Amino acid sequence: GASPEKFLARVVAVAHDCDLALLEVLDSTCFKGAEPMPLVGPQDALPVQSRVQVMGFPIGGDYLSITEGVLSRIEVVDYSHSRRSCLALTVDAAINAGNSGGPVVDPLTGCLTAVAHQKVVAIGVENQGHAVPPCLIWRFLYGALHGRPME
Repeated sequence: GASPEKFLARVVAVAHDCDLALLEVLDSTCFKGAEPMPLVGPQDALPVQSRVQVMGFPIGGDYLSITEGVLSRIEVVDYSHSRRSCLALTVDAAINAGNSGGPVVDPLTGCLTAVAHQKVVAIGVENQGHAVPPCLIWRFLYGALHGRPME
């Protein structure tokens, strides 16, 4: 089962433009018994209207929260962290403070399909959040592996 235990980590790489960071957990025992979640390929974004699950720790908390919704749009949006425009997935699953950086998962395959990063807060907007798509995740990871920061 899931554990509420916290572990120290160090920042390995950051991409401010698409609100991603790569962390290294300093105590490898945190992974005991865990299986890595597969990441879909860089060109493998889910089709619009696919079901997705968003995982995280909204408003803190000690136990994982999982919400489900639909991928409703794939488009360029303004990322609130960098104030830059990048490709994003729009989902209607709940994304709140604490979900940011959490996985967006295809419930049919269990694969990571995106990384949750912001909730849209505006008059007349409900249940709309954005996630970083696989093409940007792969670009970030490639850059981190080869020492090329993504700007």
